[in-house]
Amino acid sequence: MSKNNKIYLIILAVLIILFLLIRIDTKTEKIISFFNVDSLDVVKISLEDANGVLMLEKQSGIWQITEPINYPAAESNVRNLFERALTAETSKLPLSESESSLPNYELQDSLAVLLTLYGKNDKVLDAAYFGKMKGQANT
Repeated sequence: MSKNNKIYLIILAVLIILFLLIRIDTKTEKIISFFNVDSLDVVKISLEDANGVLMLEKQSGIWQITEPINYPAAESNVRNLFERALTAETSKLPLSESESSLPNYELQDSLAVLLTLYGKNDKVLDAAYFGKMKGQANT
């Protein structure tokens, strides 16, 4: 093997290593869908906090509040939920990986809101806890 071929192989190896280091960089922020569900599959939605549960169910093609009372859901509010909340995007990088930061975002069971999406036969399609920054106004 000639000296030129060895130099080219070394350059190629360095370029491959650089390429792999760039590809493996996990600190790059990527935007992902918050919920990984098809909205057509959702037949029941549960919003639960320390005060109780609000349950929405699709019955004969119409959304109904079934808990704590049985009452027709406002069509515009359900549409907003599907158009805004279920299509939300977020960063793949976590705000924090430390459990000690949960109180800062009010993500303990007693303060957070649990949103659960159900499909047919009460199959859980996705679920997420929602909190807020400590001191943030209620909106």
